[in-house]
Amino acid sequence: MDYNTFGFAFTFFIVSIVLTLAPFMFHKAGNVKKLFPSLILFSSGMMLSVALNDIMPHLLKPHSKDSHGHHHNHDDHKCHVHEFNSGLFTSGLIFIFLLMIDTLIMNHQHCESDKLEDHKRGEHDHSDHEHPKTECCTDVIRYSTSKLQAFIFVFMISIHSFLEGLGNQSAKTMIALFFHKFIESISIGITIFTANFSFKFAFLLNFTYSLLTPCGLLIKKLAFTKEIDWFLNGCALGSLFFIIFIEMIPPHFHNKGSSLRKIVLLFTGYVISSLFNPIINRLNIKDS
Repeated sequence: MDYNTFGFAFTFFIVSIVLTLAPFMFHKAGNVKKLFPSLILFSSGMMLSVALNDIMPHLLKPHSKDSHGHHHNHDDHKCHVHEFNSGLFTSGLIFIFLLMIDTLIMNHQHCESDKLEDHKRGEHDHSDHEHPKTECCTDVIRYSTSKLQAFIFVFMISIHSFLEGLGNQSAKTMIALFFHKFIESISIGITIFTANFSFKFAFLLNFTYSLLTPCGLLIKKLAFTKEIDWFLNGCALGSLFFIIFIEMIPPHFHNKGSSLRKIVLLFTGYVISSLFNPIINRLNIKDS
């Protein structure tokens, strides 16, 4: 299936910049924020499906052209079982790198750590210690000590979107990535708005965030990237694992609310995204 990559990149940029600036046009953002926990968990399920069912299979394929022949036997299979997979290794490095940025450079503490400390001290009164139900990663912007720190943080949480754009660009991946970008753009836009930055500086933050995913999509289409697909997909997988298992799922499972409802939302997003797979495969076969 052939895609207009420039069209996708342009669409991603326009949608992101509009949604991040929307809170400056619509001041009643509180009602929208109430939907974030449900949307984020649903999106997490979709992204988990993309990571496991779309990107990972590409990393498990042999990298060399010679290995794509049809002369497969049991001995050949045994030889590849314990073969070093550079793509999966890269994904692990990216995961650790993003975790390092998150914990060491940004001094980022997730919401659940505060709640655990409250329980240790026996403090159950949260009247003066309420946690907003948006993504914890965006809350740091609100408490940033300087504009430089806020700018760096927006850039860092955009890295995973940039790396996702470098990965396998199937229709299913694009749909899930678009849905994820849609939710995240609203979240970041509202958080920057509530930080009371000047409009010029807020626009600079939003512009930087909105530009990085399209850049990843366009870089992926350069000729030399075909030789390093394993590296790009490895970066995308590691980035996805970080945003799913560190930034998206844990904070919301430690918030108040029905755990069963949260699991259902996560499960629904995963199943719906997974059901795209056979449909997209059939479309790819017809167009090939």
